[in-house]
Amino acid sequence: ASYGFGLGNCISKTGLITGSSYDKAYTWNEKDGWVQFKPTENIERVCLNGITPDAKRIVGYVSSADFGNYGETMILPAYWDLQDDGSWSQTNPLPFPAKDYTDRDPQYVTAIFVSDDGKTIGGMYLDYQGVIGSPIVYRENEDGSWEYDLIGSGYVNPEGLKLPEYPVAPEPVEATDYMTEDERAEYEKALEEWAASGYLDPYPEAEDYMSDENKLAYLLACDKYNEEAQKFNNDLENYYIILNKIQSESMLFIYNGITMSPDGTKLAVAAYDGQDFDFMGSSKSLIVNFDLKTGKSDIYEYKESLSPTVSLDNGCILATNPAEEMGCQQAFIKTADKDGFITLVDYFKEESPAAAEWMIDNLTHEYDTLEGFDEEGFP
Repeated sequence: ASYGFGLGNCISKTGLITGSSYDKAYTWNEKDGWVQFKPTENIERVCLNGITPDAKRIVGYVSSADFGNYGETMILPAYWDLQDDGSWSQTNPLPFPAKDYTDRDPQYVTAIFVSDDGKTIGGMYLDYQGVIGSPIVYRENEDGSWEYDLIGSGYVNPEGLKLPEYPVAPEPVEATDYMTEDERAEYEKALEEWAASGYLDPYPEAEDYMSDENKLAYLLACDKYNEEAQKFNNDLENYYIILNKIQSESMLFIYNGITMSPDGTKLAVAAYDGQDFDFMGSSKSLIVNFDLKTGKSDIYEYKESLSPTVSLDNGCILATNPAEEMGCQQAFIKTADKDGFITLVDYFKEESPAAAEWMIDNLTHEYDTLEGFDEEGFP
C-alpha cells in the first residue's frame, strides 16, 4: 500500500505519526510501522491530519452518510482522544455552519491542524459548489463544548451582495400521464415497433395516440411547462450572474492550504485574489495571515506564488512556491519584524552567512537553456 502523511502537524513528540492510505486512516511508530486506525463507528472514509505533541488528541475528517451525493455535506471534521487503556475514543464531531453564503449545504468541512494543548483546531470550510473556501477555527471551551469561527468569512462576498434563492426547475410533462390505459398500451406498442425497425420508421408522436380531450390537456400542460422553464432559465442566469460577481470579488482560499502556529494563535492560508484569478492556472497565489487573538489579518504577496508551510508562535512564517508551477521551488520566510517575504537564502545571508553559502553551493545549480522553439514546436 501507499501511505501519505497527514495534511497538518502530523508528527508527535512520542514518535506517533498520523497519515492515510486512500480512504483509510493509519498511524505510524517505529515499533509497529503503519497500523490502520479504525474508529469505533462504521465510517467509510477517514483521514487523520494533525496530532498534539503528547499524542493524546488526533484531528482529521470523516465521510458523512451522504458521501458521494452532490448537494450534501460529504466530509465532516472530527477529533479522537487517547483513552487510559491506550485505545482511541469514539469519533467526536466538530461544529460548523450548516449553510454556506449561498444558503446551501457546504461540500467539505475539514480539520487539519491542532494546537499543542489540543484546544484549538484549524481547518477549511468549502462551499456548496466547491469553489469558495474559508479557513475555520474550532475552539474548546472550559466545559468541553466546542464553538467555531469562520475566520475567512470577511473575505467572502465583501460587498454583501444578496444572492437570490436557487431556482427550482419545473417538473417535465410526461405524455403518458395524459393517456388512458388503452392509449398508453397502444403508444408503447408503437414505440416497440419503431425500435424493432432499427429506428428507421417514423417516430410515433404521443399526441397521435390521445383522444382530442386528452391531447388538448397535454398541449396546455406543455405550454405551461415551457413558460415555467423559460422563467427558470432566466432566474438561473440571474443567479449565476450574481454568484460569479461574488466569486470574482471574494478571496479564493485554497482548499486545505493552511498552517497554524503551535500555540493556536496564528493561522496562515494560501489564496487567490478572485479579481485576478484565472481558471487556466496562470494566477499567482498569496498568503492571508490571521491573528486569532485580535481577529486581524494581513495579506502578503511576492513576485512568485506563495503557499505557507510553517507558522510559528513568534509570528514567523515559512512558505514555498507550489510544486505544480513551472520553475524551481524555493523556500521563503517572513519574520515578525519584517513586512513581507524574502527567500530563505537571503534571510541566511544576514543571519548566518555560512548557512547561506552552503545553500548556494549545494542547492543551486547553473545550466544552459535554449531560447525559442524547434521546427516541431517544442521549446
